[in-house]
Amino acid sequence: MTPTPFQRIGIYLKPGHEGAAEAVSQLLAFLAARGHALALDEEAARQTGRDDLRMPGGELPDRVDLAVVLGGDGTMLAVVRQIGPRPVPVVGVNFGSLGFLTEISRERMLPALGGILDGRYRIEERMKLRVEVRREGRVQEHFQALNDAVINYGALARIIEVEVSVDDRFLSLYRSDGLIVSTPTGSTAYALSAGGPILVPTSRNLLLAPICPHTLTHRPLVLENTSTISIRLRSHGHVMLTVDGQTGVSLAEQDEVRVSQADHPARLVFPEDPGFFAVLRQKLKWGER
Repeated sequence: MTPTPFQRIGIYLKPGHEGAAEAVSQLLAFLAARGHALALDEEAARQTGRDDLRMPGGELPDRVDLAVVLGGDGTMLAVVRQIGPRPVPVVGVNFGSLGFLTEISRERMLPALGGILDGRYRIEERMKLRVEVRREGRVQEHFQALNDAVINYGALARIIEVEVSVDDRFLSLYRSDGLIVSTPTGSTAYALSAGGPILVPTSRNLLLAPICPHTLTHRPLVLENTSTISIRLRSHGHVMLTVDGQTGVSLAEQDEVRVSQADHPARLVFPEDPGFFAVLRQKLKWGER
């Protein structure tokens, strides 16, 4: 069996996850015994008292061959955003609840990671979104998202009105509680709650899903990954663009949000088993009475 090229390993810990110090210490001892070079983000170093391994989060992706994330899907999304265009693979251990991106349970952490480091793994390239906010034709903000970009009212439950074009061809005027543009990875997140389809996460598509549309015939739409979606706001008030549910910006009337496939995918590492369909059955309780 050929060992993996993951010699330098960085560990990220979900912020505020008190009580995880023992698990991180176990992981450090396990990896050190195998001869791996180690680095910790600020939270993991704080909880374990290992200041000698502490590395600022912005520098960590440049120093490691593999990022191990102890947390839930939200922590994974934040780490993938921090890694940005770097080709660093990321593996998640589920310290959260649902965990579509973190297949490895906390109880299976050491044997599962041992298998990965022995060469039993798969790497999935997941497309990301490039999200631009344009005002009077100029880019004001830009983001990258692994899951989705969402436009809705920040506080009040009011209908927003947006004009949507695809590749500069007018699609429709949407009046709804909001609008979601999702990757295949994000199809099991907010878009699923909005009635969208589940897409195989390694596929290359964009998903456009209105939230509670005023016109009931407006249904979720699957587009090619080469498409550019333009969303022009025709409402005023406290309308927000939120990216991956974690960061965002206020929008003004006539602002344009342009969403397209990002240049660089995320590289997620999983054990050879169980695979996406088994995760669907487990997480969504398919087939259970």
